Amino acid sequence: MLQAIPVPADTAHWWTVMVPANANDFWTMVAAIGGVAVFFAVLRGLRSLKLTRTEMKNRATREARLCAIHRCEEFGREIIPAVMAMDAALIKVPEFESDLDKVIFGGAPEAGRVAAARAWVDPLSSPVTWTGVRLLNRLEAWAPYFTRALAESETAFGSCSPVFLTTVRRLYPLILVLRSNDDYGKYPHVVSLFQSWHERRVEDANAQKRDALEQQYQKLKPAGTKYTLPHPIGTKVDE
Repeated sequence: MLQAIPVPADTAHWWTVMVPANANDFWTMVAAIGGVAVFFAVLRGLRSLKLTRTEMKNRATREARLCAIHRCEEFGREIIPAVMAMDAALIKVPEFESDLDKVIFGGAPEAGRVAAARAWVDPLSSPVTWTGVRLLNRLEAWAPYFTRALAESETAFGSCSPVFLTTVRRLYPLILVLRSNDDYGKYPHVVSLFQSWHERRVEDANAQKRDALEQQYQKLKPAGTKYTLPHPIGTKVDE
C-alpha cells in the first residue's frame, strides 16, 4: 500500500507525497499516472485533429473557389471570343430551338429530333460546321472542372451560365447529330453541366415568382377586422 510522507512544516506550504510500499503499489501508481497522461494526450490529439480537419476543409473550399475564378477568367479570355465567332458564322442561319426548356438530352425526346437536327446541320458549310465543333470541343474540355467537382459551380454560375446555356441551345442540333454518330464523342460534360445549370436557372426563376407572390399576398392580407362579433358565450375562456 502507499505510505504518506509529510513534508517538513517549516516550508511555505506542505503537502503529502504518496510513495509505494512495494512493487505492486509502484506499478499501480505508474499505471495511474500513465492513464492520466494518455487521457490528456488523446484529448489534445482530438483537438488537433478537429483543427486539422477544419483547416483541410477551409483549404479545399479556397482551392475550389480559386479554380472556379480561373475558369471564369478562361471563359472570358478564350471561350467568349469563340462564341462570338460562332454567332458571326450563324448570323443568317435560323435558330433550331429558341426555348431552353425544349433543349432535352437523352431518351426518346433526343432521338426523335435527330432527323430534324441533321436537316439543320447539312446545309451548313464546312467552315461553319467546324467552327461549331471546335467550340463544342473547347466547352467539353472546360466543363469537367464543374462536373467532376474540381471547381465550385456556385462561383461561376452567375458569370458563365447565361452564355454557356445560350451557346448550347444555339448548337443543340449540331450536338444531337454528333451524339447520334458513334464516330464522335457524346459531349457528356457539356450535357451534364447544361442540365445542372438549366435546372438551377429554373429554380431561381421559380424562387423569384414565389417571392413576388408572397409580397403580393402580404399586401392583400387583411391587417385585421375592425368590426367583429363576440364569441358564443362559454366558448372562449379568458386567460
